[in-house]
Parts: sequence; structure tokens; C-alpha cells
Amino acid sequence: MIEFALLVIGSMVVNALSQNARTTRHAWRQAAEALGLTGPGEGLGVQLLIAGTLNGHGVNVSTFARAGNDQQRGTRFRITFGSRLPVDVRLSRESGLSGFGRLVGIEDTSVGDAAFDRAVLVTGKARTADIRRWLTPGRRLRVQRFVQGRHDARIEPTGLAWTISGTTTDPKRLVAEVRYGLDLADALLGEVAEQPLDRAAERLAHGDAGGAFTALHGDDARATFDALLMEGQVLHAAGRYEDAAAAFHRAERAARHLGKAERAEARDWAKAAAAARHGTIAQGTAGRGETPGVPEPAGPDLATLCRELFGGPDGHAVDVGERFEAAYRGQAVRWTGTLLSVEEAALDFVFGDRPLARAVFHAHSGDGSAMAFDAVRAVVRLPAGSASGLKGRIGKRLGFAGRLVACDTFARNLYVDDASLSKSLTA
Repeated sequence: MIEFALLVIGSMVVNALSQNARTTRHAWRQAAEALGLTGPGEGLGVQLLIAGTLNGHGVNVSTFARAGNDQQRGTRFRITFGSRLPVDVRLSRESGLSGFGRLVGIEDTSVGDAAFDRAVLVTGKARTADIRRWLTPGRRLRVQRFVQGRHDARIEPTGLAWTISGTTTDPKRLVAEVRYGLDLADALLGEVAEQPLDRAAERLAHGDAGGAFTALHGDDARATFDALLMEGQVLHAAGRYEDAAAAFHRAERAARHLGKAERAEARDWAKAAAAARHGTIAQGTAGRGETPGVPEPAGPDLATLCRELFGGPDGHAVDVGERFEAAYRGQAVRWTGTLLSVEEAALDFVFGDRPLARAVFHAHSGDGSAMAFDAVRAVVRLPAGSASGLKGRIGKRLGFAGRLVACDTFARNLYVDDASLSKSLTA
């Protein structure tokens, strides 16, 4: 009787395992069909594998077991580039082992973006200057999210790879991960001018948040997670918190079949936008309500502000915006900076529907260079009509005074409204 019971139980276990295997195999075949790739065969003993070529890149999805632990299984994704990267570089996540690698001669290239350098291990044979030139703002953003949000994530000259825990039975997750990898491959190989994120970053470098918003909505722009999150950040910096929250919610939905890291980042931004919209973040008050005839205070020290906002573990994180709202928004400032550009505009995405001269100053960077990846810019609204008189002063250090109204955490732009030039501060 006992032998019969054990036989029945064993049969039930085998049937359950077989059913689970059939369910998994069916999910993988569904994913392969949705992608137009070759899926696994019918036999239960045949390896789970999705393979083929898509968008000019090779795709390979398979399962694996950790060495010495058959119970710890996972799913491995590999995208083989249609052509090699233009620079010989390898990118992976910084970890405790990175320090050991340096001890044995593996050199970690610093690109000059503090948040990126803390998160990403950069090695390879390419010259540092070539690596920095290739790692545009849009690429740095994508690479940093990739290596921080995925297990075993790495980028090599010939392709990229990552893993997720377990053997997934969700075909939508498989499709989303493959498409995510293909989007990243296109961003790493494509021309910078073709990348909406980089076009948006270029406009932000000129203080033109409206131009950045337009770039993210161009004919070739797609509603990817990265694009939607940047759209929300631009709207947040412009004080359009309701629209920003909507963009962050769309970003969260776009990431619903991706990893937890993307969903959490979008959710945190949406919460910050909601808090700012409802006024639950106390705004900085220094510089308000000055007594007539009393000189304006100098306001926050620029180097200290940059360190407190952008010097943390992740200079692009949502808490940068929250710190700005809580401590600095609305403060009067009197700073000096190197004038980088100036132009007349009928209106501005951040400053509103008023004619202005929009001046961009290099305000601060670790090495004093306006081209440094950690450079902080001040985008300053000067009186309309004053741009022509400043064209000949580009490259000069000038003083300006105004009121801090916004912070773009991606571009490291600080927006100063109601500003005027200060002769006493001009070098």
C-alpha cells in the first residue's frame, strides 16, 4: 500500500514538472513568434533557446544554471552587434571586485562624470579621449541604467549581455527584454544626431528645455522608457508637475515587463512630481521678502550647492530634484560664470510666455572646464533685447544676480529668473 502511494505521488510530481516545462516552452515559442525569431522545439529534452537576427543584430536567449548549484537557474540574453563598436571599450558594473582588478593591472577609465564613474567600470584599449567623446550624455544615461538595473550586465565591442533570475514563463517579459537590448544596441552604434535622447541633451546644453521636449517628440522618437523618463524630468524642471507625473506614469507602464529598477525609478519620480504639485515639499525661502534698500544677500555658495545637489552617489537621481525644491528653489543668488551662449527668445519652456534673452553660463565643474561631464550650467533669463550686446562677451566671466527657479537633474542646469548682470561681480 505504501509503495502504491509513493508511486502515485511520484507520478503526480512528474506530471507537474512536465506541465511546467510545457508551459515554459509554450511561452518561449510565443515570444519567439512575436519577435520573428526561431523558438525552442517541441521536445521536452530540447534546450530552451530563442535565436536569430533582428534589426541587423544577432539575438540569443537561453537558460543556464550557476556553477555548482543546479537549483540556481536563470535566463541569459545576448545581443551580437551587426558591426563592432567604433571604440574598443568594455563596460560593466562597478563592484567590490573592481578594486581588486585595479590591483592586478586592469585600468578603470574615468570619463569625468562622477555618477557614471561610480556606477560603471570602463576598460578597453581605446584612448580615454575617444571613450569620452563616444560616451555622449544619452549613451551614458542608457549604459548606467543598463549595468545598474541588470544582473551580469556587460557591454563589449562585439555585443552586450545580461541575465535575469529564474527561467521566465512570461512571453511579454522575454519580448520586452530583447527589445530593450536591441534599442540599447542601436543607441550605442547609431549616429548621435539620430538619437532623440542626445538631441534633447544637446538642446538642454543650450538651456533650451522646450527644444529638448520637441526632440523627444520628433517623427523618429519612440515612447521608450528612457525617453518618457527624460520627458518627465524636463517637465518637472519647468514646474509642470501634473504633466511630469503623467509622463512618469507612462514610463512606469513602458517598463511594466522590464526589471524592478526601471519601475521603481519612474515611481519615485512620479511621487516627487505629485509632492511638488501639492506643495508637500517645503521650498527654500532665503532671498524672499527682502527689505527695500537693503542689498540682496549673496545667496548659497555655488560650489557648496553643486556638491550638495550633484555630489551624491547618483547625481541624476530623483532626490536631486527633491533637495533642490526643499533647500534652494526661490533663493536669490549672486554668482559669476563664463558666458557660453546667449540668444533672444519669444518664450521659454521654463521661464514662461515672456520675451527674454536666454544666457547660458558655465557655473561650476570639478576641473574648471565647461566641457567636463560634471559641468553645471546656469541658464539665466535676462531682459529681452540684451542678447546683441552680449554676443561679443562670450567666453568672458560675468556676474549675474537673480532667483533660482528650477533645476534640470539630467543636464545639471540651474535656471535663474528675473536676472540682471552685476558689474561688481564681473571679472
